[in-house]
Amino acid sequence: MTSALNVPPALLSALETAMEYSIQRLGKLQGQTAVFVDLSGSMYAPLSDRGTISRMDAACTLGGLIGRQVGCKVYAFGTYFKAVGLGNIPSALQAAQRIQKTEHEVGGGTYLLPAFEAAFARHFDRIVVLTDEQVADEAWSRLQRYLDADERRHAYVLNLAGYSASFAGGHPRLISVGGFSDRVLDWIAALEQPDPIDMILGHLPLKQLV
Repeated sequence: MTSALNVPPALLSALETAMEYSIQRLGKLQGQTAVFVDLSGSMYAPLSDRGTISRMDAACTLGGLIGRQVGCKVYAFGTYFKAVGLGNIPSALQAAQRIQKTEHEVGGGTYLLPAFEAAFARHFDRIVVLTDEQVADEAWSRLQRYLDADERRHAYVLNLAGYSASFAGGHPRLISVGGFSDRVLDWIAALEQPDPIDMILGHLPLKQLV
């Protein structure tokens, strides 16, 4: 994302088209969603040893995909935080670029608690955090208290550092998972169904999938 100006226009246009097609096949999230995008210095690390995309690129991309959903609010955080408005953004790629442009405004630290405190003044049905979990404050404890205050709330932490140990667990409605996928909306929607396994399997008997 940071090198978008160096990408040939034709390739950038193809990427933007691919992201829009990706959105079209994603499910819709019901209710209100708050997305927190980690823009700290550690997010410049590669997403994997076999690629060049960074954790920050992945976080901003997912933030752009989710953030354009109706009823969604995006917060970028580092040393400080900023609410990022995406209501007038015409594409997911431009939404991702707008999120990443706030990097120099929020600084390179990893303080999530102030962003939580600002957001938690209102009700959200779900919280989504896109991070490598190198958080320097008591954000996870605050998140658990927010969940405890309303049994309708859910939280999802996507650890873009991969399958490392998570510090965010310990609550039945807080799910932490390692990795990166543009199908995150489908995954979240499935987990909030009465029978998530049935939805994930596409309502097919298990024996048909063997």
